Amino acid sequence: MTLGRGLLHRRFFYRSVLSRTRVSCRANLPLYPMKKLFKLTGVALMAAFLAACTPQATEDTAATPVDPNKVSPFRSDDGKWGYTKGGSVIIEPKFDAAMHFKKGLARVRSGDLQGFIKEDGSYAIEPKFTKAGDFSNGSAPVLVDEKWGYIDTKGEYVFEPIFEAADGFSDGGYAVVVKDGKSGFIDKKGTFKEGDPPDMASSDGDGVEEMEVQ
Repeated sequence: MTLGRGLLHRRFFYRSVLSRTRVSCRANLPLYPMKKLFKLTGVALMAAFLAACTPQATEDTAATPVDPNKVSPFRSDDGKWGYTKGGSVIIEPKFDAAMHFKKGLARVRSGDLQGFIKEDGSYAIEPKFTKAGDFSNGSAPVLVDEKWGYIDTKGEYVFEPIFEAADGFSDGGYAVVVKDGKSGFIDKKGTFKEGDPPDMASSDGDGVEEMEVQ
């Protein structure tokens, strides 16, 4: 399917169209093209050289303070993911992939399905989606049976899965979608129009990131 040139070159739409999403793991290690990889290798070697010439930390060196309120995902030795807060484990590693918390919810993967958890580790929305995006403007795009729809924070459908592709809602209340092979956008009422959304602003979420563990 060919998308309109205007939408094809929008950064935020790249993240979700036809599931060709930005891929990253929770260690924040994106996949790079080979040219960038070689450049990064050179940078890494230079950094190693400089590190060898830099005095190592001693007991007198102040350690970097840990934010006691920051909840972050971590990967255990057995490959499972959990969460820490202030350096302490608060959610035991039990997920196959995990994303950062946003607006009180974190997207996780259990097996092949994705859902959302609260900061206490309990499920706010059980894993039942093939893919999902983060919440923005009160809803999140989710993929079910090869179609995208939108859910609210309770897991209820705001818009049924009828789209071939979908991005998160912008602050202005518009979301870029593909419906019946046509590129366009919807408003908060679900009204579809072809072309670019009026605000042309990306969502305040990160769109749809595929969770893969390297």
